Amino acid sequence: MAKENLVDSFYTLGLDTVGDKTGYKKIPHLQKAAPPKQEKVKDEITNTDNREEEFAIVNFKKNGDIELEVVYDPKDPTHLKLDQMFKDNSYGRFEYWLVEAKQGKTFDAQLMSWEEAPETKTQKLRKKGTLTISNVTPITTSKTQP
Repeated sequence: MAKENLVDSFYTLGLDTVGDKTGYKKIPHLQKAAPPKQEKVKDEITNTDNREEEFAIVNFKKNGDIELEVVYDPKDPTHLKLDQMFKDNSYGRFEYWLVEAKQGKTFDAQLMSWEEAPETKTQKLRKKGTLTISNVTPITTSKTQP
């Protein structure tokens, strides 16, 4: 089995801090963020005389949530944008990019939770949050700037 085509799982999460959807700023000090997930919906179509379930796929997708954590910088524009999104319930536009696979997704999201996580005195302050996503679009070119 060939191993030379496998790629590492490094990723970035970018946020449109301007609101023009043409460029994204990489969220610095990102500790974790799961990739955007979508799930197809199925409809049970079992006849009343069938002896096993039968399903059909519906042309509809459910979007998932993304748990994220950052080492918080109160002067960073992306961290301030996250603060503002939580405060005023606004949407943000994001880009999730798999660095070595050269593929990713853009999506809109609202920050459903955003809280300080001072778990230990031996670490800098973290903030943890949950993004509820929508309008997921696959991409093959990144627009995230460092």
